[in-house]
Amino acid sequence: MPIAMRGNDRPDPNEVPQDFSELMANRRGITDQKELEKKVQRVRKEALKRDRNPYLKSYRFVTPTIQLTEEYNTRVLPALKGGGTILLDVGTGFTQDLQQLLKNGVDKGKLYGLDKDSWPIDLGTELFGDGLEKDHLFTDIDMRETNAPDGKIKELGLMDKVNFLYVSKFFHLFTGSDRTTVAVNLLELMVKDGTGLIMGWTSYEKEALGSEKAMNERTWQQLWKFASKSFNYDDRDTRVEEINAKLIDIPRSPEQGEKYLVQFIVTATFGH
Repeated sequence: MPIAMRGNDRPDPNEVPQDFSELMANRRGITDQKELEKKVQRVRKEALKRDRNPYLKSYRFVTPTIQLTEEYNTRVLPALKGGGTILLDVGTGFTQDLQQLLKNGVDKGKLYGLDKDSWPIDLGTELFGDGLEKDHLFTDIDMRETNAPDGKIKELGLMDKVNFLYVSKFFHLFTGSDRTTVAVNLLELMVKDGTGLIMGWTSYEKEALGSEKAMNERTWQQLWKFASKSFNYDDRDTRVEEINAKLIDIPRSPEQGEKYLVQFIVTATFGH
């Protein structure tokens, strides 16, 4: 069961998570703890040359979280293993969540990843191997730009075809109009012949304002209400008929001023 995490509730950053160990055993056949640690240290060293973000110092930067989401086992995984559905991992980083989907039996042809930079994807390939389709991994795309999906993704025919969007620890990187533009661009990518799903994790704060990076139930719902209106404002063949945005696993008594990592689900239904 996924949980909201904060401060001391987070796993020990120096302890190898079981999900990561199992993933590496599946993708690379590595079961020896020392060999695993050595491989991660190599990737971490290269990553820290490019980014000094503290999260790189723990195992969180290569540990998948998509399998912890509420809809993963009941909706996402069965659909991906069954019909002709597609998942796009936005902010894919080191591709650990796409690797988790491969581990769980999803065909690589249904998996896509997008990141602003190419170096995390390259290091992810070094760590996990080259099991993903290289032309399904898009880089140099800034989702803050208006009509950002119109570039490489449109050329590959992915527009309007994505059933599932996984957006992990991504929205709290933006504020204000940038965050709204990101949300509109995600709606642009989704299938337009029914209901699509966006899921992931974001930073939560009880008293968060719309201008802050952390969000609460009110500001989260406002974001998607405004994004759907912006989407419908443009002259297009399809419209957002219904959107449902919620944060889940919020602590019952969140402390004021303290930030939590919580799960979100957004469903959007489109029509003509």
